[in-house]
Amino acid sequence: MKNFLAAFLFLFSITATADDWTRLDAEREVVYLIVDAMDWAQTRNIARNPDRWYETNAILGDHPSVDKVDAYFVGMALAHCAIAAALPADYRAAFQYATIGIEVGYVHRNLQLGIGIKF
Repeated sequence: MKNFLAAFLFLFSITATADDWTRLDAEREVVYLIVDAMDWAQTRNIARNPDRWYETNAILGDHPSVDKVDAYFVGMALAHCAIAAALPADYRAAFQYATIGIEVGYVHRNLQLGIGIKF
């Protein structure tokens, strides 16, 4: 936890050198957070139903608790915002588009497995 906090504070401290955010940057971040919340809800569903599904995220393990899932997704959302804020505009857009695509892939796969989006 100390390493995560140190990394988060470091990333947050270098945002002064990043380019200002545009409306499009903010909109992309909101889209990421929405899709990430969908993945979060699905992962909570996996955690509540260990007899039906298992988690494939190595950090969470096969059968994480709902509390562990919540802590992970809150931390990742904060980290994503901090990283996006710290990046120069050109890299920020690429980072946001790539991570949106990755999250959409996870959500789509989970839907195909019958894992609903329900907190």
